[in-house]
Amino acid sequence: MKRFGTNFLKNMFKLDYSQRSKNDLIAIFEAIKKDKPNAAREYAQKLKEYIELLVANPNMGNKCKNKNVKIECRVLVFKSHLVFYKIKAKGLLIIRIINSKENYNSKL
Repeated sequence: MKRFGTNFLKNMFKLDYSQRSKNDLIAIFEAIKKDKPNAAREYAQKLKEYIELLVANPNMGNKCKNKNVKIECRVLVFKSHLVFYKIKAKGLLIIRIINSKENYNSKL
């Protein structure tokens, strides 16, 4: 029996970012970069790697209703950020990446 690696999973389950989530990533990077340029690159890279784990484990985040969010989605916690995403037929859509201290309901 042939073993399937992550390339197989990536072909089967696509990971997409909304424009707002791309802007969120840039804003996170820029905010950290002001004080710690090297830490900004490392944090952004680790955040993206953590998000990529969703390809193999799309249900690893909690249902949004557990966080009192009214839209149908899931949320993944990474350090001080919440990654909101939707599971689609053949992939995942990252909706927003928001600091957990912010009012995330107003930003979704």
